Amino acid sequence: MAKVLIIEDDVNYCFLVERALTQEGFEVCTAANLKDGLQCVHRDHPDAIVLDLGLPDSPVEETVSRVKLAADSAIIVVLSGNAHAAEDCISKSASGFIDKNAGLKYITTEIRNAIRTFRKIREIDSAIQSP
Repeated sequence: MAKVLIIEDDVNYCFLVERALTQEGFEVCTAANLKDGLQCVHRDHPDAIVLDLGLPDSPVEETVSRVKLAADSAIIVVLSGNAHAAEDCISKSASGFIDKNAGLKYITTEIRNAIRTFRKIREIDSAIQSP
């Protein structure tokens, strides 16, 4: 079972995302700010991180980079109400982007696909590095 960390400061939205992921069989933990989220990354080693850009303790332009630095082996799927931020997030190594305005319809599919892709990349890297 894949572990997913949700870093989201909107309690109601976080609950909805958590519920959707739990119903799909993911093991989920949550954090309401970047500081707590980074502690969860180090403690729980999630496979995926669902990351809100507008956190109270991190400038929007630094959030993805800070999480990627702490969780190099996890995939990051960004949630934001600002669809124009998608390109910037992907350029900073986010694996996916979900527009909050589109609802939760695609979140479980996006995360499942990102995890599957990331695992295949790891397998290929391991095969290349093995003699």
